[in-house]
Order: sequence, then C-alpha cells, then structure tokens
Amino acid sequence: MRKTEFRCNKYSPGVLYMMVIVGVATGLLLFYGFLVVSGINKGPYDGPIYFQEHPRHAIYLIFFLIPIAMGLPAWIAKKYWSSKEEEGQLELYDEYAVFYWKNKEFKIEKGELQIKIPEPQAIWYSTYLLEFQGHRIVLVNSLKEGKEKRRGACSLDIAISELSPYKKLKKRKQKDRAVFDFYGIRIVFGITTPAVFEDSPYYVDYQNIVTIPNAPFVTCMVRERANPVHVVADVQIDIKLLKDDSLEEKT
Repeated sequence: MRKTEFRCNKYSPGVLYMMVIVGVATGLLLFYGFLVVSGINKGPYDGPIYFQEHPRHAIYLIFFLIPIAMGLPAWIAKKYWSSKEEEGQLELYDEYAVFYWKNKEFKIEKGELQIKIPEPQAIWYSTYLLEFQGHRIVLVNSLKEGKEKRRGACSLDIAISELSPYKKLKKRKQKDRAVFDFYGIRIVFGITTPAVFEDSPYYVDYQNIVTIPNAPFVTCMVRERANPVHVVADVQIDIKLLKDDSLEEKT
C-alpha cells in the first residue's frame, strides 16, 4: 500500500463562474446607482451643472467606470476563489484505491474509474473530473501551491497520474496495451508510474536525467539497490511526474 497526499483548490470552477457573475452584476448595479445619485443619468441638460458645461467629461467618466465596475468585482472573486485550498489523500492498493477528500472516504475499484480533462482548459489552472461508482468529483489544482512551486508538477497532477492504473479501459484498448514482466514487476506501457519500483530491489536514478528539448518525457536509468553500479534498464518518464528537486538538480 502506498500513500499520496495532494493539495487542491477548495471550490470548483462552477463556483468561480457564479462568483464572477454575481460580482459583475453587483458592480453594474452600483455603477447605475452612482449615475442616479450623481444626476448624470438625467442627461446633458438636466444633470449637474459641471457636466452641463462639460458633457464630454461625463462621457469620459462613464466609459472609465464601466470596466472598473465589471473588472474589479471579477478580480476580487478570482482572488478569493484561488486563495482557498484543501488537502486530500490517496491510499493505493493492488485492486483498489481509497480516496479521502472533503472529510469523506471513497473506495475506487480497479477498472471502475474514469478520468476526464474538460476542454478547453483554463490557462492558469488545471481541472480533472473523476467518475466512479456513481460519484462525480471535480478537482482543481491548488493555485497557492502553483505559486509556491512556480515550475514542475503540482501534487494533484502527481496524484491523478497515480490513479491512472485504476482507469476503466475500453475492450479494444485493453488488448492494445503492452504488458510485460520486469524482474517480477508488472509494467503496463503508458499507465505504470515510477512508483512501481518503490518496494522493489531496483530504483529510478533521478540524479542522471537525460532530457530532450521540447520532449514531453525524460530518460532515467533503473539501478539495482544492492549494487547501484549495475544498471538494469532505462525508462522514459512523463515530465509531469517529476518532482521539482529532480528538475532543479538537472538544471
């Protein structure tokens, strides 16, 4: 059994959309209230004397306040939404996984999970949709964690990758998957992660990473724990699965 902890945003994108809509509507109402209180809404002939004498200034003021009335509430909503986060945990077993989130426990049977990535994705956060056994969970990367790391994969990205072996595969895809035995370790091409070597006599050498510019993967050597000089294989790893310290050491 392996444990993986992750951080994610507290609220879903749907909550952000509602906050932005309510905020913009409130800003426009306040803007209209300002026009009524100031008398600008009465026009260039019945409004305040200053604006009767300088009608263009009223137009300038209106067009200056409209983006503020709409943009400021949206910015406040975004800042509040992105400042809230919570933690979750995965317990990974051979035939199932246990998912702890929002003080709830979910059991995910192997082969019963669907991981979807909604399109189009936002520029500044990633969204994952988990569907399993009647449950539908929306997860968003922790924006606070993203600011702290600045580069590399967030803990939620790694957790989702760890869940990949539990995904439901179509029959045709199941036949197409390359499965092979590596010194007693079952490897499924495109699904198995480096964590499979954690409790084995071998380990992935992250000290000597071979990178290819613009490639989505890196190459690492697999060494024997008892004799690190003995290289038994090399593996290609999705760059999203690498931790920041591995990247920092290489760069």
